[in-house]
Amino acid sequence: MIRITRWSPDTCECVIDYEWDDSVPQNLRTHSISKVIKKCSLHQIVPTEEDNFNVVTDENQRKNKVMGDIVDNLPALTKLDENGNKLLKDGVIQWYYDSDRVLHIIAPTLSAIEKKDIEGLSDSKYDVGKVKVN
Repeated sequence: MIRITRWSPDTCECVIDYEWDDSVPQNLRTHSISKVIKKCSLHQIVPTEEDNFNVVTDENQRKNKVMGDIVDNLPALTKLDENGNKLLKDGVIQWYYDSDRVLHIIAPTLSAIEKKDIEGLSDSKYDVGKVKVN
């Protein structure tokens, strides 16, 4: 059955409905745009609903993957939850997207080498300059 989910990403103020098929196993599912409910001020220039969905999804996934890379590579910044999952400690990382949609990671406790390593890893996974670590 086709389902519709309303999504408000934590990377901007857009609100998007997307479709997915619950008869498809979760690891094989695809999501497609149903309707853009609200475009945030930064995404007003994105021309189509599909483009908006793709841009917002890319930004959200990039942020999530970079946070995952930090968890995987910097154990001093992590803790275990009650189920044994490794998570970032509260307050060790802050982030934001600038008007050019570059992800800025603010990690004051990291050394210059650690910051450069995370930025280099991000450059190798995404376009160079899409992630800055301060």
